[in-house]
Amino acid sequence: MKIYYEKRPAGIIFLGGNPQRYESDFNKIKVPCVLITNQAENVENKNLSSVGTNDVLAAEEITQYLIENGHKKIGVIGGDITNSEITERRYRGFLNAIKSQGLDFDFDKQYQTTKYSLKGGSEAAEELVKKFSDMTACFCMSDTQAFGAMRKFYDMGLKIPQDISITGFDGVELTQFVIPRLTTVKQRETDLAKKGLGNQ
Repeated sequence: MKIYYEKRPAGIIFLGGNPQRYESDFNKIKVPCVLITNQAENVENKNLSSVGTNDVLAAEEITQYLIENGHKKIGVIGGDITNSEITERRYRGFLNAIKSQGLDFDFDKQYQTTKYSLKGGSEAAEELVKKFSDMTACFCMSDTQAFGAMRKFYDMGLKIPQDISITGFDGVELTQFVIPRLTTVKQRETDLAKKGLGNQ
């Protein structure tokens, strides 16, 4: 709001954020706005558009990949589904895949809430192994969480992928340089940026 009133921009691009949480503020901005990496379809504002990855479908597909590779006991490391729209969508996609295969999922046992950080992923991995010791795969809602989890699994004597498989989400460059390489969902940043600027 400060930028809007002081700088008087012709338009504003937002990287991330929860549009529903700030809906009343968006309504005060009277220039075109584009939200990149998050979706604004549930916000009624003619000045707000969005471009982003289909988090539900992507999470569903990568979970299906784990299932197709023989995993039925899958743990999840993610954010707070009550406070993060992105987390909620990725969790919904995960559940879609689980339910489509008739698999059971115990949230309290198989889901570990944490921050989207290396430390968060590491701490969540340790807690998840304690309460879900027969887990064979772990779906992390971000690559950063996955990197932290990979290190913790290693420290706990678990080999990837022999003892436990792990997937991430985002497709950051580092996924191709860790050992082993991290299976992940690649977000197409260049395409998102071009569409956000109106360049198809």
